[in-house]
Amino acid sequence: MIRLTSVKGREGEEGEEEEDDGKSPGAVPSPEEVEGVQLLQADTVEKLPEEKQRMHCHRNEQALADFFAWAEPIVAAGVPTTVRGIYQRLSSIKDVSAEHRLDKTLQEMTLAQPHDVVVTILRCAPSCDRVAVTMWMAIVSSNRTAEKVLPELLCVLEDWPLHSTSTSDKDNSDVFSLAATRAVWEIIHLPQGPERMILYFPRLFVALLFQIFSSTEQMPEEVTAFWRRCQHKHCLPTNPNRFALLTMKALLCHLEYEDVVSEVERECGWDTLLNTDTHHYTVRLLARAMLRVSEPLCYRIARYLFRLLRREEAHWEVAAMAFLVEANTMSALTESLMEVLKDEDREVRGMTLSVLSEMLLNRDVPIACSLAVQLIEALRPLFDNDTSRVQLLSIRIFQAVMALVQKGKERQGLTDCVRQSLLPLFYHMYDENQFVAEASWETLLQATIFLKRWNLQQLLESEELWRFGECLLKEERDRADGYLRQSVMYLQSPQKSIREAAMRLTAPRGKTNKFSPSIFNLVTPTRHYVRTAETNPNSRFRLLQNQLREAWRRQASLLENGWPSLWHKVGFRRWKPPHY
Repeated sequence: MIRLTSVKGREGEEGEEEEDDGKSPGAVPSPEEVEGVQLLQADTVEKLPEEKQRMHCHRNEQALADFFAWAEPIVAAGVPTTVRGIYQRLSSIKDVSAEHRLDKTLQEMTLAQPHDVVVTILRCAPSCDRVAVTMWMAIVSSNRTAEKVLPELLCVLEDWPLHSTSTSDKDNSDVFSLAATRAVWEIIHLPQGPERMILYFPRLFVALLFQIFSSTEQMPEEVTAFWRRCQHKHCLPTNPNRFALLTMKALLCHLEYEDVVSEVERECGWDTLLNTDTHHYTVRLLARAMLRVSEPLCYRIARYLFRLLRREEAHWEVAAMAFLVEANTMSALTESLMEVLKDEDREVRGMTLSVLSEMLLNRDVPIACSLAVQLIEALRPLFDNDTSRVQLLSIRIFQAVMALVQKGKERQGLTDCVRQSLLPLFYHMYDENQFVAEASWETLLQATIFLKRWNLQQLLESEELWRFGECLLKEERDRADGYLRQSVMYLQSPQKSIREAAMRLTAPRGKTNKFSPSIFNLVTPTRHYVRTAETNPNSRFRLLQNQLREAWRRQASLLENGWPSLWHKVGFRRWKPPHY
């Protein structure tokens, strides 16, 4: 339970507080009364007779008793009300020494309800005045409370331009993101900044980076008005993006990363960070500098950048990608990549694949086989995604992974994954989207080279595409049943060309049928249903098929030169659509 702590309690002395002198507990002492009983200067006290010194101390204790008698019912009213009451009370006191009498009370409230404390202070003093600084100093002076406060400040700082939230008193008013930046600036410049700042540095760094970009690109009218007030009160930079930049530089220096600040300064990078067209240039400089200072720290920053990629700010994607590409963080980000690629949101998948393509298609350094296996297993299901952009990127990245995997015995661990991808790539050579079909052919050719299947490679190069499927089943009889299972979904494809390819490949071949009877019986009903639907234009399936085909055609086409291709590097010939 939150309790009010007197000066005696703070100093470790025992005993109860002084009795009230008869005043009503709810009466608020005037500033004159409080100021009249403050401690005299030390040199003056020494000159007082001993009896007068005792009287002075008694009056001081009595004033403290009055102060806590006023504050006690406020605390009982709830945390937001208490924080507002403390802020208003401290605003009326001029002596700085008197402003630390409620430090422990603030700390106890913060431990109990950090969200209420942080949000209420930001609402009371969004520009972070003298009283707010004193309250933040009291709170972050303890590592325990600092650890509670910093994540709450980050939640506000990360939401541009306003953070929507509610406190326990049902106050739903928004909080300015820049109010949290002001608080962070003051906390950084406290004589003893919180040691816990280093733990939250990656997230704080990314949040400030995002705010610099957002405040450069978008400044709502209400934010502009708020910042104008802040600028007038505290002599701040005219533009909030520059203040966020100064906060980032102060944070780096506070954590003894002055070399990063100096390196970016030498490249004249800080000013380019304030321009949306050149923002990514400085982000790359920062990534390069951070990587030299601390690789683990740089990787942690990259993980938070992936979280930002889930947001709707499309332009921020470029800056995030710049950091990730420069940091070259593939091995450290495997877990994050796998998690994001499973996201149901097609935009999130698309952005993640865009980052991967930038990292891999422009990379010359080999990657470990274990990493390649994880990537391919995550990419293969995306070949059949209903978004052509996701399909195309996943196939291109798959192609790049095969080209970059380390040579030698380690490649054997990737063989099974590549084999399992042969049939999906074969079917997608018949895709209605020309770019997906071309990418599938090129990647399938790369796969045959990787597997050293020279006969299959020759069939692809001579454009005997159908014979490729027949030869694949003939040479890998032990995998025929698995290929049949894979084919079931392609029998139900919304694209006629893919369905027809699946129908032909799964057709029985008399006594030389390549599938086991039990497995073939699983696919026969699907084949029959598909063939019936093809010959019955009035069926529900036909209607659904037409709807799916129309939706497919409406997908935005991709410019051919918009997606890097590896076939130029290995001498692949131009793609020609397959024919039956």
